[in-house]
Amino acid sequence: SPYTYNSLALCYMELGNLSRSIPLFKHFLELIETCEAHHELARCLYETKEYIEGAVHATRAIEMEPQRALLYITRSDIYEAMGFAELSKEDLATVLRVDPYFHQPYLEEAERLENANQY
Repeated sequence: SPYTYNSLALCYMELGNLSRSIPLFKHFLELIETCEAHHELARCLYETKEYIEGAVHATRAIEMEPQRALLYITRSDIYEAMGFAELSKEDLATVLRVDPYFHQPYLEEAERLENANQY
């Protein structure tokens, strides 16, 4: 099944073995194009500093599911790493337009950690 490639890629990604994960995601995307696979591949490419290709996959994921705020966060991180501060800010602004409450769980966790003196 083509999904075996995606599953293996996710396993290698979790183990931090991105050099094995990236080709598996690419092969999976040759067979079946999914937003999630493009997004996970973009994250891997960001971690390995392959920013241009990462931006391509992040953008494709956004084209496929433009209402998913997390996709814009990933592309914003890539743009920032590339030195494109304005594009990064635009994507962060889009996050708040797409999901105004996206940041709420992160704020709650930061507050919890601060209250527990773990932050």
